Amino acid sequence: MRGVVVTADNGFVSVSGLNDGEQVLFYATDGKMLGSQKAVNGTASLSTSESVVICKVGTTSLKVLVK
Repeated sequence: MRGVVVTADNGFVSVSGLNDGEQVLFYATDGKMLGSQKAVNGTASLSTSESVVICKVGTTSLKVLVK
């Protein structure tokens, strides 16, 4: 079991606890893809103006409120 942590602050969403090279997909609540990032040093990040972002890692999706 591993611990993936998602944080959001000042328009940035970060996903940590990943394997290097693991891909994270970021979506708006309307399904529009905001971007994708591959993990570097276990972390993938995205800058966004959305208030809610869905992060998909493998088959797991997490909904995050962005401040």
